[in-house]
Amino acid sequence: MDGQGTTVTFGTTSQTFLVISVGEVGKEGEEIETTHLGTTGGKTYIAATLYDGGETTLTVEHNNANVVTVPGPVETVAYNFGGENKPVETSGFIKSYKVNGAETGQRVTASLVIKHTATLTQSTTTSA
Repeated sequence: MDGQGTTVTFGTTSQTFLVISVGEVGKEGEEIETTHLGTTGGKTYIAATLYDGGETTLTVEHNNANVVTVPGPVETVAYNFGGENKPVETSGFIKSYKVNGAETGQRVTASLVIKHTATLTQSTTTSA
């Protein structure tokens, strides 16, 4: 699948960025160690019922006209990966925004980190 056309939208603040790249979007389960003094062999674990929605790092084109609040408000965030995929939606907030520096003749970029605060769900609506 081609990543061209991928967008990230914010439901409340309607922040807009020219997105250059999107890092990993996903969740990670946690484990609880259940090893005790009577355990033999290797350590034992059970799966935790909660998971961490993680965070996603975007590389965006820096624009002085954008006023980015850090930390931002918790809002709906939708990752729509180009083509005819279905967007991944969650709640989250802008955790950090850092300008990556500047060089003569180069575009100025920034790293934007979004912390996910809720369940990641796949939309049932096909994106255009």
